Amino acid sequence: MKNKANNIFLGVDIGATKTIFLLAEISGAKYKILESAKIATPRKEKEILKMVEENYKSLAEKYSIAGIGIGFCGPVDFKKGIAIKGPRLGTGKIDFKAKLKKKMKVFVKVDNDVRCFLFAESAFGKAQGKKNAVFLTLGTGIGGGIMINGEIYRGAANFAGEFGHMLMGEISKEEEFELVSSGTGLSNVYKKITGKILDSFQIVDLSRKKDFSALAAIDFASKTLGIVLANIIQSFNPEIIVLGGGLSEVDLIIDKAKEYAKKKVLLPSLAKTPIVVSKLGQNAVALGAAWMANLKQSKA
Repeated sequence: MKNKANNIFLGVDIGATKTIFLLAEISGAKYKILESAKIATPRKEKEILKMVEENYKSLAEKYSIAGIGIGFCGPVDFKKGIAIKGPRLGTGKIDFKAKLKKKMKVFVKVDNDVRCFLFAESAFGKAQGKKNAVFLTLGTGIGGGIMINGEIYRGAANFAGEFGHMLMGEISKEEEFELVSSGTGLSNVYKKITGKILDSFQIVDLSRKKDFSALAAIDFASKTLGIVLANIIQSFNPEIIVLGGGLSEVDLIIDKAKEYAKKKVLLPSLAKTPIVVSKLGQNAVALGAAWMANLKQSKA
């Protein structure tokens, strides 16, 4: 028998490697996770749509779902509900809103995954009650979101917050922040030092064993992150910076980056800007997507 609550929403976090489905009951600033699942993300547009449709239908047999929110790992036209491109997936345009609404007759809302992270942290996490905040996710790549006076700042072309593409040196792709301090970036730096290819988890494990090359890669990534954090603090003067993603849980990187940022900012007052790690974990984006669906026709 279906649960008849009208405040149950499905949040979907479509990432570069995995997709998380999270069904949440939302009431104001409180939420309850009813079900969640994690599966590998397909690499084709039709397969991604089919994945969302099938998981929705399975849950809809047990629950009355009021809407679907989707956080996508790439640029999104949030007004039309279209994922424009999935750079890390190799996908083109995916018209989630039109396709899913037509087949399932359900309210659908779509945004970039880090914007959904922003929603979750603002509604339920470390940025509750804050009006000016910056959000940074450190995973396979690096994404960002900006909140000014309680509203998302999207920029003229909906591209604001793409901190991962900040240029750190010469104007070349290799000098982008994302290619130094993300999971992929850490692997890039380690390869340049050793000529060996390891993933970020292996490098972090080696650093804990005091491996010189791994520690050098970690140090470089940390300092680069620290520089970007200092620039963010001095550019936006936020009340708080919230970090998410897998690498945000690596204390060796984050602690060094925070200390470096404090040393690089201009004023002592800026050095007091809180830089915190999300406690919502891997469900943060999906939870934010569910909350976004809960907003219905709002401008968020």
